[in-house]
Amino acid sequence: MKKKRIKFLLMTITLLIFMVTLKSCEAFNMEDEFFETNDLSEEMWINGSFAAPIISTKIELSRFIPVSEDSTFYVKIDYDGLIHLKSDILDIMALTPNNAIGQNATTIQAGTQIPDYTHVHKTKDFEVKVYNKSFSGHLFFADPKITITAKNELPIDIDYKIDSVVFLQIGGEIVSSVNETGISGTIKKSVETSIPITKDNLSVLPEIFSPIPKLLHFNIELSTAGQTTTAQINATDSISFDAHIDLPLEARLVDLVIGDYIPFLYFANKQAEEEEINGTPGTNLIESMEVRIITDNGFPFSLNSEIVFCDSTNKQIDSVSFFNLKAPKINDDGTPNGSAKSTSSLVLDRETIDKLKAGKVTKIFYKITMNTPEAAGGKHIKIYEDYMLGLKIGFKVNYSGLLIDTISNKN
Repeated sequence: MKKKRIKFLLMTITLLIFMVTLKSCEAFNMEDEFFETNDLSEEMWINGSFAAPIISTKIELSRFIPVSEDSTFYVKIDYDGLIHLKSDILDIMALTPNNAIGQNATTIQAGTQIPDYTHVHKTKDFEVKVYNKSFSGHLFFADPKITITAKNELPIDIDYKIDSVVFLQIGGEIVSSVNETGISGTIKKSVETSIPITKDNLSVLPEIFSPIPKLLHFNIELSTAGQTTTAQINATDSISFDAHIDLPLEARLVDLVIGDYIPFLYFANKQAEEEEINGTPGTNLIESMEVRIITDNGFPFSLNSEIVFCDSTNKQIDSVSFFNLKAPKINDDGTPNGSAKSTSSLVLDRETIDKLKAGKVTKIFYKITMNTPEAAGGKHIKIYEDYMLGLKIGFKVNYSGLLIDTISNKN
């Protein structure tokens, strides 16, 4: 959304400059007001300023919720309106009879005695998508829930124990882990078994979920404990495991930083256009521009943002603070008490504009830092779909420069 608004803003400013200039020329007769009309066909110096509103609206938090469901990451709203972040990751592990019960045979006939076999199996590393664009900080969930489902096609019961839960970064560095979880039970034969992992059976789960991991895996111990098969086992039979994550947004944010790169070709294209017209870098009409943002924040968190302008190699050309939201006061039940008003500005002066053009900026890296009130003291905030953000955006442009008759120059 931010990408579209920035692009729209700059396109609007450029269009308005052209329209204001055009209207000014229509307002008087060129021959009556000026003597040397031929010179005006070549160039003219103009200066001034104008301001205009862009947006005045209220945004409901539900507008940021994805409409279509991605099977690996989506959002659900419960009956109370509380937002849940959910993931369904299929096939985190699949075991053949050889892997699961230590029997390497094409078929195992019914009535066969299966010897005792115990082995620890590691699931694949799978992405925790709630952190996909996160870089640092902490997001503490009050009641995270993980459910592992085991689909057992074998005609024997298999005992399990969750040996460890491990969160990692993309490169494999372990962020946090829990060994000897104490979670155990039996995967029943020929059915699907659910293995819940919550704060009720793993009290440290909210804490180990709090750093910014990208990946997660489990080490699961399986044991046959010596049984007799009740039906034939085929080589194609298996035990497969899926993972389901449910994160109700009763949470606290502590300096949670998210961000991403987005294309932004305005300044690079503008530089190229002026060089094509003039042979040398031209004179931009814009001396400075200011975008003023007034917010009435009913979302239960504060937000500070920064925009970093980069070239095609991700080299930083410049950075500016974009907008800041103050958090409203929070009631004892974790809901906002009213809203909080803030005013912030994004200012680009002539020096900055020239710097961004000369640096051939092609992308923006936006960085947003979020905090919930009293997070350091352990207070969790409930985030509902109907929270509102009042938003007013206006801009002011100061312009001064050489208006070049590009048609004459090209002729």
